[in-house]
Amino acid sequence: MQSPQKWLDVDTAAISDNVAAVKATLAPDVALMAMVKANGYGHGADLATTAAIEGGATWLGVSSTTEALQAVPFGVPVLIVGATPDRFYPTMLEAGVELTVFDAESVEALASAAAKVGRRARVHVKIDTGMHRLGAQTTDLQSLRRALETARDEVDIAGIFTHFADSEGPDLGFTRYQHATFLERAEPLRQLAPEALIHAANSGAILRLPETHDDMVRLGIAMYGYPMVDTQVPLRTAMTMLAEVTQVKQISEGDTVSYGRTWTAGRTTRVATLPVGYADGIHRWRAGTDTVLIGGRRSPIIGRVTMDQIMVDVTDCDVVRKGDVAALLGDLHGNHLGADEIADAGKTIPHEVLCATSSRTPRVLRPSARSIQ
Repeated sequence: MQSPQKWLDVDTAAISDNVAAVKATLAPDVALMAMVKANGYGHGADLATTAAIEGGATWLGVSSTTEALQAVPFGVPVLIVGATPDRFYPTMLEAGVELTVFDAESVEALASAAAKVGRRARVHVKIDTGMHRLGAQTTDLQSLRRALETARDEVDIAGIFTHFADSEGPDLGFTRYQHATFLERAEPLRQLAPEALIHAANSGAILRLPETHDDMVRLGIAMYGYPMVDTQVPLRTAMTMLAEVTQVKQISEGDTVSYGRTWTAGRTTRVATLPVGYADGIHRWRAGTDTVLIGGRRSPIIGRVTMDQIMVDVTDCDVVRKGDVAALLGDLHGNHLGADEIADAGKTIPHEVLCATSSRTPRVLRPSARSIQ
């Protein structure tokens, strides 16, 4: 098989080491769920899952039935943290996937499906404590508890959880409030299932609020090297996006580049073309605000990003030739361009930058992305 023109180097050792480093900060009886949804935050679900388990993760968190079925073969419990439509219950039960519930209606439908397929359902009850995205509110808890009690023959409560809205922010007061509220609201449900796992902490809370670790934590963005908070835990990034130069040309002062002629050369300029564009996850806002690593330095993206290609000003670089490798994200020749920096340029978060990398860009396993020379 020929080498691709563009690819993602995934440093699986970094993911494993990050999981192990975080796990070392937890109490011995606290489990760690690796969040591998969204194609492993863009790193490749299979690569991320294998690495996370090697690092000590004993649970996997996903967001859909498709992701769940992809995760099941890895042999550890899988939880869909989002909502699952009733029509998928039989398939998920057969596969042994654990499901999130947050209302009596879902519990009743799940109990019916479990009775039909002859498989007990394992559920995690989600309680809304202030995120207001998904979960049972206070007014729902009584009917939800009754439904769970009625469904005891078909449904096991395996976990009870909530999600923090602001654990990465400067003021942790609301996160502490959410946790206290969660524990209070979870208690009547815990009486039905004393062995149910209590879990709330995402990456920010894991690293900043040990009192929120409970029985299990859910490690997301920090697993991929972007903790979003100051921490002494040694974490390193795992993704490097690379592409080969397809052409280098010289244009004259006054010439314009790309659609809409939004960029005009102020001098004689050398332009390198790379075979990546917004269909690969290079957002259009990166033009004029961001750089790539090429020719031994950072060089600006010029002109509008197109679907499949971008242009880069390499006038001030070392000599760049067709076939040379550039990094759109990550590490190259001792230089680093982080998803956090790219996110800042686009007024977004590294999660979006990482997850935007499309499936048409192959993921390549490397012992370390930093070995590229």
